[in-house]
Amino acid sequence: TIQSGVKNIINLETTHCGELASAFSRGLLLGARGNSGVILSQIFRGFAETIKEQPELNLNDVANAFLGGTSRAYKAVLKPVEGTMLTVIKDASNEFDHFSKEHEDAEIEETFEAMIVKAKASLDNTPNLLHALKEAGVVDSGGAGVLKILEGCLSALEGSPVAANEESNNETKYVLIDFYFLFLKLLYFH
Repeated sequence: TIQSGVKNIINLETTHCGELASAFSRGLLLGARGNSGVILSQIFRGFAETIKEQPELNLNDVANAFLGGTSRAYKAVLKPVEGTMLTVIKDASNEFDHFSKEHEDAEIEETFEAMIVKAKASLDNTPNLLHALKEAGVVDSGGAGVLKILEGCLSALEGSPVAANEESNNETKYVLIDFYFLFLKLLYFH
């Protein structure tokens, strides 16, 4: 799913954040695989809709975009279930918004760090919200994917390469590299 989004923006010759986010969102929807892929595409669709007129972003814009993405994803699901990737993105987005308002002078990296801490806690709590996960002794896989994406955002913002799991196939490694490129391009603060 992510790779489709990246392919849709990789050759764009714009630095307009709203245009990049919209193109990325379209690519995600076209390449979405499975329920989690479709929900992920809706998160980024809401993100893109929120910033569509924004040539560049500040911390408040990013917070609003995450909240918009969360709202769009919940509306896209007929019967949203807590304990899934929806819960993880909701909790993480609310933390991003809360942290950015409480720490107005914070750098975006600090805000993403707080968001990731909350996303990890939310993911760890998914078995308490969804009995099937508890019975299986696992966390929600879509929520785990959301966490990895947020960690990729932070790595890109810090200028660190996104480490692929050594057992990953080449396609997965390229997706992670592409995702790193995307967030360097999309979340660049002028």
